[in-house]
Amino acid sequence: MFGLFYTYSIQRVGMGTAAVLIYLMPSLVMLFSVVFLHEKFTPGKGLCLVLSLLGCALVSGVAGGVTLDAGGVAYGLGAALCYTLQNILLATKLKKYSPMTNLFYMFLFSAAASLVFTAAAGELPGVAYILTTPGALAANLGLGLVCSLAAQWLYTAALKTIPASRASIAATFEPVAAALFGLVLFGQKMDGFGVAGIVCEIAALVLLQLPAPAKRKG
Repeated sequence: MFGLFYTYSIQRVGMGTAAVLIYLMPSLVMLFSVVFLHEKFTPGKGLCLVLSLLGCALVSGVAGGVTLDAGGVAYGLGAALCYTLQNILLATKLKKYSPMTNLFYMFLFSAAASLVFTAAAGELPGVAYILTTPGALAANLGLGLVCSLAAQWLYTAALKTIPASRASIAATFEPVAAALFGLVLFGQKMDGFGVAGIVCEIAALVLLQLPAPAKRKG
């Protein structure tokens, strides 16, 4: 559902606005973590959250103009909610099961649901084309292994070792990485807003790694 909502949001409001909408996720994760996982909210986490959201907005190009569409915004918020639930559910399941066990069932049910949606949309001929075309099959296998399996395994492993609120804030570095790859590999230009966004994101990541101040004995 996250993938469907995010795709529809991009079609309606564009990549930049959709990215900012789904990266409301750390705010929701922090709220859910405090309420359901009993994490402590600290001023440091709040500052990191503000910096990460500001950095995401600047890098995604929202400063140059926002495309507002009720349906697109609703899809984006739906994607953010699905992303949030993934974090919270994983954080609870990782206490009992390994990251790879969780990933196995995630991808199993995701594949089954995707097949149902594909059939309902009349896109099964496209699936058959991919399976019978070596180039298309290799490209999709690469995307699946690197962009889905490896990425999800690394993120799930992070959730195993750090609180969900910290992992979700760290994940907002994704648009920064995309901007940097675009700059280095494709020669895409970056304006002052983009640079400011990267600075905000890096500041948030650095602050996340600082140890919490020790409590004074008194």
